Amino acid sequence: MQFKDGSYLVDLHNHLDATLSANVLRQIAGRKRIKLDDNFETEIMNFESLSEFVRRWSLFGHIFAGDSVAIEELTYDILKRETEIGVAYLELRFAPFLLSTQSVFYRNVEGFQPNVHNQAQAIAAVKQAVVKGMNDFGIQVRLILAAVRTFYEFNKEMADLGIREELVVGFDTAGDEIAPMSAEEFDTLNYMYSLAGQHNLGRTCHAGEAGPSDNIRKAVEDFEVSRIGHGYALYTDLELAKKLQTNDIHFELCPISSVRIPKPEFLQNLSTIYRWFFTKYKNYSINSDGSMFFENVNSSIDLCKLKCQMTEEQALHAQLNAASHAFLSKEDKESLIQHIKVHFRK
Repeated sequence: MQFKDGSYLVDLHNHLDATLSANVLRQIAGRKRIKLDDNFETEIMNFESLSEFVRRWSLFGHIFAGDSVAIEELTYDILKRETEIGVAYLELRFAPFLLSTQSVFYRNVEGFQPNVHNQAQAIAAVKQAVVKGMNDFGIQVRLILAAVRTFYEFNKEMADLGIREELVVGFDTAGDEIAPMSAEEFDTLNYMYSLAGQHNLGRTCHAGEAGPSDNIRKAVEDFEVSRIGHGYALYTDLELAKKLQTNDIHFELCPISSVRIPKPEFLQNLSTIYRWFFTKYKNYSINSDGSMFFENVNSSIDLCKLKCQMTEEQALHAQLNAASHAFLSKEDKESLIQHIKVHFRK
């Protein structure tokens, strides 16, 4: 695996539909004659809770859902911008059904004929843009397909599609971790993660961001994930932390989103939690979550230095840790590690 000279960052936790450009969204909306409010960009950023944040998608999801040209344009632009800030390796995650006419955000647009009606077509559109972007910009990108809590009817088909795609390296579960999980939903997630294990794909899961540490434990024990998205509640359960540390469970920290999205009362002291990860747990990476809302990996590292006393050595450790826990082959991980050692913030 070859990496662009001068690139030095790894982003393991980056949501495609949270990394879109508001300017490109407005351009696409203009072409399709979709009217947006004058304060569209400001309105997108107006949220004070995780549930309000999720509802922001209703403001822009309809602009691209069902539209392969729009999906490709937005994805290609993501790769361009990630390359410009120095990202060498990006794992881009998304829920395919949310890009199609199956999306809860899809709307009929007069004069537009949708051409992305299912998950297979959505994956194909993203893949086409990623291949072009990698060739044009030199960034290395792999895809993680994300199940969304409570929309479990899409999970099995998504898993079956994912194992056949070379660029897909893993599965994730995102959405409302507080929502009760039915037996039917558990079965579809178990199917997805079991299939990942059978086909040597990575397994990660959002847990312990808005919910308790028990959600982290369940993700590891029930689905055998090797990475946890966010996972700040681990700080409240040192016995679990010791066990996960021994088992090399990696935590994908997203500093700016953890500040912007209010947390439960038991997770209010985020600077202390981050310092604990830096100095005690140590198996962590620093990620963007999505630059449309939360800037980028460089900004996240700078925030950790400013607010959490992160040292330059710890910042490098985070990048090397990310590389060693990327959903890549052993050989490609080693290539990425060596590249970061040479180029990190030089």
